[in-house]
Amino acid sequence: MRARLRAIFASIVIVAILCADPFGAGAQDAEDPVALNLQTIQLFGQRKYAEATALAQQALALAERVLGKEHPETLRSVNNLANLYKAQGLYKEAEPLCKRIVEAREHLLGKEHPDTLTSVMNLGILYKNEERYGEAEPLLKRALEAQERILGKEHPDTLRSVYNLAVLYYAQRHGESEPLFKRALEAQERVLGEEHPDTIATLNGLALLYESWGRRDDAEPFFRRALEARERVLGKEHSDTLLSVDNLVNLYKTQAWLHMGQGDYDKARPLLERALEVRERVLGKEHSDTLLSVDDLVGFYKAQGRSTEDEALAKRLNTTREAPTAETLQLQKALFGCWEHVRSGDNWGSHLACFN
Repeated sequence: MRARLRAIFASIVIVAILCADPFGAGAQDAEDPVALNLQTIQLFGQRKYAEATALAQQALALAERVLGKEHPETLRSVNNLANLYKAQGLYKEAEPLCKRIVEAREHLLGKEHPDTLTSVMNLGILYKNEERYGEAEPLLKRALEAQERILGKEHPDTLRSVYNLAVLYYAQRHGESEPLFKRALEAQERVLGEEHPDTIATLNGLALLYESWGRRDDAEPFFRRALEARERVLGKEHSDTLLSVDNLVNLYKTQAWLHMGQGDYDKARPLLERALEVRERVLGKEHSDTLLSVDDLVGFYKAQGRSTEDEALAKRLNTTREAPTAETLQLQKALFGCWEHVRSGDNWGSHLACFN
């Protein structure tokens, strides 16, 4: 079973960072921090994290020198770099940057300014990802309570905080998570629409909650709705759409393993083959995501006793795969850890990041 280390809240973070004006994003003026920030955002959206991180570091150094440490563009550079570190699981590197943004915005804008509250929420998310739940909860609650009072209970920022608090409780107290997910989803569908990225993220969160409870029949329609929405909005070949394909595949494979149901294998197979075909065509046969899809099919064929297909794909893996990078090894270690927690039933809610 393949899972991808992408925090469930990351969809919302990416949406926030991509809200900047994209015009001029291609400009690579080494003396213009605005242009560097826009280029960083573009690379972030393409998940070219190594290139984006180098550019974000350059943008931050330039902005600090030219504009000063508390200029809005400088803080934008700090925020971009923090989000890039978080996206790569580099939480220790991200923490001082997140704290710096909170302190600067409290000083410049006030403790209850919407931008300050967003920064408080992001710091709480960081602590949640590090499983520092005692530090995360008061920050997420502070953001939510102030947003409800200042922005209203159905403002998109407020609903984002409801969602993030639900994710925190998912990792600790499942019973308190469900009503928050439901509240966020009901309001997001009405206020933002069924195809908004925040709504889709909440669909996935509720589906994963039901899956963790063994309520897979309840989880399936939510996974399907997320997939269908991404197909309509992003297209069938978009990377986020393929992540929704993966979610549904994982559900069917788990059902098949638990119940030895051939019907669930039959549902999983066309989705696995679709994901591989698209990734081969769009990304290339040797791209890491394509090879992960090959891995998926190898495991699937082994479980089905289909040795011919299994051997052919395994041979292809052995001949095309390069030696793994340090980043890949770190990812593999994290993924194996997540899957072991899933198999053992040991509080796998804390590993929610693996399954979006």
